[in-house]
Amino acid sequence: MKSFLKITAVLVFFYFIGTATSMVKKRDYPCGFQLNIFLNNDTTVRSYYSSAHNDTIVISAFKDSLWETKSEAICKLLKDSCNISGYKIMVIDTTNDPASWNTPYGKQIYLRQCP
Repeated sequence: MKSFLKITAVLVFFYFIGTATSMVKKRDYPCGFQLNIFLNNDTTVRSYYSSAHNDTIVISAFKDSLWETKSEAICKLLKDSCNISGYKIMVIDTTNDPASWNTPYGKQIYLRQCP
């Protein structure tokens, strides 16, 4: 009986260690909502916040349109509203053939490094 309890305790211990290390916690990006509000203001060129990976924000767009000025405004939004700086903004086009994609997320249209 004593050895059964020891084996059970060891198995339970390793179960909890395995469960704790196998769970991947997805980090939520705090400014996704503000970015989508900003991007939805432009009704002529549809774009939306897609995801954030490490220090890069991925924005999906359906065509190239004034991303120099829009990305500058996004950098300002990140700095002023979200207290975030140093991010890259990558604008991708997902409407093209996946064979033409030059990033894992889509075909890159524009890339900017925020100060």
